[in-house]
Amino acid sequence: MDDNNSYYEVLKRWRKNIPDKHNGSYRRTWDKAVSKQSMRAAVDAKCQDCQCWQQAEVKRCDIITCPLWQYRPLQEKDGEREKAVRGHLQEIQRLEGTLVEVKGTSFPRSPI
Repeated sequence: MDDNNSYYEVLKRWRKNIPDKHNGSYRRTWDKAVSKQSMRAAVDAKCQDCQCWQQAEVKRCDIITCPLWQYRPLQEKDGEREKAVRGHLQEIQRLEGTLVEVKGTSFPRSPI
């Protein structure tokens, strides 16, 4: 079997294992992500996959070391937990000397 056929089979099997919940919205989100139609869908699909397709678990996710954590779906808009994590990260960057402040806005300093 050539690579294209093996990719097709892997994608077909994976998609089949996505739960058919919420009128198929999980599969539609995954389809959008895999077909590069939406970066938002890619983040949503990854979070849903990581949390076993359980919306409540995505909302309660506490894997703050995940690069997608600040972008996950179903989060409180600038909730206390999100503000605390950003504040702690900025303090770590400040202590390491990797944080640059420009007119009240903080940016991580490039390592190069």
